[in-house]
Amino acid sequence: MLDRPADRARDHGWVYGLPPGITSEEWPLDPVSGYPLMHGFTLLLPEDYRVHGEDIVAVSFFATAPDHNDGGAPDDPEIREAVLALPAHPRLSRMTDILDYEYAALLLTKAEYEGALATPPAPIALAAAERPRWLDVGGASAFFEAAPPYGQKMFASAPRAALIENRAFRCRRVRAIPTPAKARRTSTLARSRRPAISLTTITSAACRAATISACTIGARTTPTIISAAPCGRARRCPR
Repeated sequence: MLDRPADRARDHGWVYGLPPGITSEEWPLDPVSGYPLMHGFTLLLPEDYRVHGEDIVAVSFFATAPDHNDGGAPDDPEIREAVLALPAHPRLSRMTDILDYEYAALLLTKAEYEGALATPPAPIALAAAERPRWLDVGGASAFFEAAPPYGQKMFASAPRAALIENRAFRCRRVRAIPTPAKARRTSTLARSRRPAISLTTITSAACRAATISACTIGARTTPTIISAAPCGRARRCPR
């Protein structure tokens, strides 16, 4: 997540703010409260992940509002039935978590992703819960207000109180990460085939506070030991 609003011409989507290209009637409502779900993010899918057809290029994700997510979702069958009976986006997927809070995802076409930002719909007439904060100050500000200190550290500064306020993000390709089981097997095999090697970054006052890598085999690392080469042979710091 970047510390600036999204630019669709160069970024890969945005967090918070508003979703693109859908009508207010297609915005998914929360079957628990009857209010619209909060837009979490819209992601422009990398080409390798566009598996739902050539024209499906993005996904928008929606979640229960932070101030409606506390202790377990109440269940009012009348509200749920009314919400699920409404017309929906043709590529809507719904899901719930372990506490039965609601989430939704919309697969977007290229035209939808490039379209105007949507306007949140009004809640259904049966909605009796307190109005979610994000409808007044935007998802970014509502999350910031409700987040613990470590969550607020995702932001360089407090976001503006506005429905359109978002934060850009960009994707980058990374090397494949092995599964935990595979990593454990690899680590066990490696340990069984060679002597124990420790690789530690140390700071040596004798080397004028320069940070260096220390590699030792079966020996204790000290600030005056550094590796001469990947072979593992150690030598004394010359300074």
